[in-house]
Parts: sequence; C-alpha cells; structure tokens
Amino acid sequence: MTSLLLCLLLSLPLFAGENDVYIIFDGSGSMWQELPTGEYKISAARSVLQKFAAQEFNGQELAMRAYGHRRKNDCSDTELVLPWQSPARFKEQIGSFLSNVNPTGRTPISRSLKAALKDFGDREGSIILISDGIETCDEDPCELLKLWRKKNIRISVHVVGLGLDEKSKAAMQCLADAAGTTYRDANSAEELTKGLKEIREKIGSIGLKIIGKDAEGEQLWPEGLLLQNGDVKYNVTSSARNAVEPGTYQLEVGIRTRNGNLYQPITKQITVVDDKDTVVEVTIPRPPSVRAKFIDRGEAVKGALIFAYQAGKEVFRFRWKDEVFLDEGSYEFRTEVNSANALSLEEAFKAGESKELV
Repeated sequence: MTSLLLCLLLSLPLFAGENDVYIIFDGSGSMWQELPTGEYKISAARSVLQKFAAQEFNGQELAMRAYGHRRKNDCSDTELVLPWQSPARFKEQIGSFLSNVNPTGRTPISRSLKAALKDFGDREGSIILISDGIETCDEDPCELLKLWRKKNIRISVHVVGLGLDEKSKAAMQCLADAAGTTYRDANSAEELTKGLKEIREKIGSIGLKIIGKDAEGEQLWPEGLLLQNGDVKYNVTSSARNAVEPGTYQLEVGIRTRNGNLYQPITKQITVVDDKDTVVEVTIPRPPSVRAKFIDRGEAVKGALIFAYQAGKEVFRFRWKDEVFLDEGSYEFRTEVNSANALSLEEAFKAGESKELV
C-alpha cells in the first residue's frame, strides 16, 4: 500500500534551538483513494497543506521534498521540489506544486528521510509525518529512527495516520514509539487539520526540555504532565521542546507502556523561566519489555502482528520486529502467520524484565 507522507520540522542536533520546517510530500498512487468522508486523500492533503503553509513561521525557513510523484515502481523517485526559503516565498510556491502533483508511484519513506537529513545540513527543526500507508521499498523507517536515537540524532517525529487500516496503524504507531511521541489518527481533512494544529502548538523557540534516564544511565524517553495546584496544565514529552508558560509546576513523568499507562511515574517540582530553555533531567524506572522471534525449521523468519491479551481481552498489539514496553503482569500472546500457524504463548513479566517470545 502506498502512502502520503508529510514531514515537517526535522530536528537534528540534541535539543535544537531553531525549528525550520521541512515537508516531505508523498505523491504515491494510493493518494487517489477515498477517506471515509468521501473526499480523496490527495484533495484533503492539498487543502490542509496550503492552509498550514499560510500560518506564521516566525524566524523559520521552509523546504519541501516529494516522492512517488513522477514514476511508477521506482523507489529512487524522491526530489527536493522547494529548497530552503522564507515562509512568504514558500507559501507562494507550494500552491503551484500541490495543484499540479499527480500521485503516481511507490513509497520510499526511509530513502526520503535519509535525503532530508542531508538537506538539513546544520539546520535544526522537528518532524511531522502524515501517512496513508507504509513503506513499500523494502526498508524499515522504524529501524532508521531507532538508529538515529542510538547516534544521538535528536528526532522529533509526530505521526498522523490518514485513513489507515489496522495493520498500517500498527506500523505508524511504531514510528511514533521510536520517536517518543503520540500517534494521531485522521479520517478527514478536518481531523488532519486538528492533528497538525495540536502538533504545531508544541513547537516553540523557548520552553521545557526533558532528559530521561534509567538507574544505569541508559537514555529513556518519558512523557507525562505538568500540573499547578493539582490541575493539569500541559502534556509533555522528552522527544520535543515543550512550549509552556513560565512558572512553577509539578512534573509527573514516566515511560508510556503499550497498555497505555505511565509506568511508575516520578514527580518533581520544576520552574520554567522565560528567557531560555529550561532543561530538566529525570531518573525513571524502566518497565518490562518484550520482543518476538519467529523460527521455521530452525531458521529465523519474518513474523506477523502479535496481539497481547489479559483475561481474554486484547490490551495491545505490536510488530514482531519491535521491542515494546509493557506493564507488569501475565499475558497471552497470539499471532497467526498463516492458516496453518495460529500460535499462542503465555508469559509473566516483572519489573525491568526483558523477554523474547520464540
């Protein structure tokens, strides 16, 4: 399945000081499919992107790369269509491109992200990724983002799925997990606009930055809340600059497990100042984790989507190649590689325990 990819704001160095905006637009063939509202995905993307480009981008420059827009079945079809320029100039030019683009080809997400990294040079920013499908060029963008983390490349990737099926949602959830951000789903132009607005509000030149580590000093990516007098003021994450008003807050953060819970969150009083970024370091407990390996006749092979159950109820799902955090407790893991291989395993997890399902 091909996809729409909109990437905005690629953040290269740790805790970038600027937020230049870089759009990677997917012109692949599936953009001619309809959303549940009856509108074409390409039509929704055109209108929302033009409105997004019309916003104020104070002190920022923008650029745009497109892929899958020129040739069928060509994973090398990725092109920088609008080089770095002022917001005013970008707003003038993006309309022409969007009006003439004809969704055609495949979905080289990983290749386009690698090209974007080079296009940024020493610039700084963040990413917004909107996709109506998954990588179709035999590369794994989740593994790419994990590699960037290991190399201390600060990536702030905000993921919005556009009219995705369940399998594709799991793949896009993987990207959000790798980036430490919240996955958002959109099934209309209105929901796409809302998702981008929520993400846009998180971008600011001065705010709060959170660095998370476990007891051994290994980097983790917590999220949580800022509270004042017991009232929630902001949702915060360690994967991006959090734009917040100056003041004194109670910070409550932990690792978000696949069960949807913050694992043993810690609390800390902090003060956010108004003349520079406030950096807060926190040591947090590491939750249990799970990954899977599929064996056929003694050889490791590609697997299928895995479903985790407790008391007969599905609590989360994950791709076989990913390692995910989960709450302590006992689980039944189910997967079906094909009609002859409906598999099930039961495992119990304690604090900090990491297991591989085979």
